[in-house]
Amino acid sequence: MVIEDNADLRGMLSELLYEIGYSVFSAGDMGGACAIAQAIRPSVVLCDVVLPAGSGLEMIEQLRSHPETRRIPVVLMSGHFNQLEHRSPNQRWLAKPFTTLELASALREAVPA
Repeated sequence: MVIEDNADLRGMLSELLYEIGYSVFSAGDMGGACAIAQAIRPSVVLCDVVLPAGSGLEMIEQLRSHPETRRIPVVLMSGHFNQLEHRSPNQRWLAKPFTTLELASALREAVPA
């Protein structure tokens, strides 16, 4: 699942993930994302840190608060390097811009085969 407020980037990520073999659902904000995640229970969530009316960190809290979604791994994306400096060592992060190989590696790490 891709959660990204930039529609162009959301579309590109969704298309790329589809091309490398993922079934992809996407959302542009936290409200829609939580509802989708609860309904489909994706194997991994790729989430921007900065979202309208919230953040990727708040998205993780919402996912963790529901039994259906609490175990879904989340990979956060950020182009704001100051956010990356204060990241938790237990959280997976991708610094924007990232390569296709970095994206695939982060997803494989989050959801081992």
